[in-house]
Amino acid sequence: MQDIKADYDRSDDRTFRTKYAQYVRAWIADLIRRGLAHTSIKVMVGVVSTFFHYNDLPLELIPQARSGTLFHNKDITKEDSKERKKKPDKKTRAHS
Repeated sequence: MQDIKADYDRSDDRTFRTKYAQYVRAWIADLIRRGLAHTSIKVMVGVVSTFFHYNDLPLELIPQARSGTLFHNKDITKEDSKERKKKPDKKTRAHS
């Protein structure tokens, strides 16, 4: 933490924001490559953003992982959800 604050003191706001946003984006890409769930990544990025905010350190906007509904440890995309809605549920099929 002291290194980050010292780095902030040595550089201007724009350079600092850009530099650390690039670090965070690279870290997010690594987490995605390692196969972490998007909800886990969102939580971890939230912690980092809170750290910067709490210490009054500027940080560029960090993109959030795509959202989805967690279902059986699998992220459901909007396409999956639409496809699921097209199929009748078991109750409907039983009464047909």
